[in-house]
Amino acid sequence: MISQFHEDTWQGRPVYVVGAKAGDLHAPQFWIDQQNLYFVRMLRPAGKDGTQLQETQFNKYQKLGGGWMAPEVVFMIDGKVLTTEKYSDMHADVELDPKLFDPQFWTTVHWKE
Repeated sequence: MISQFHEDTWQGRPVYVVGAKAGDLHAPQFWIDQQNLYFVRMLRPAGKDGTQLQETQFNKYQKLGGGWMAPEVVFMIDGKVLTTEKYSDMHADVELDPKLFDPQFWTTVHWKE
């Protein structure tokens, strides 16, 4: 529920929490870094009966081009890591061939040579 809002701390930084009251870690919610306004965390019920907690973390933000990039994304259920995505060699403002976005060329055009 968007009307629920509070402030908290995440990884030592102040955050805005949207969707839950303070202390409620089971309601669907997302967390935003207060200073840079980037998305850092999402929590929501999971499983058939909604008793599990699914958490996604966007970590280790780096300035890239005119914005921010999280080179680490962690997916968890009930505090157990299921998958971690790690990105490296990130670049901003890279010119891409418009054919990349045209389905008739998907099998012949590649984003990286």
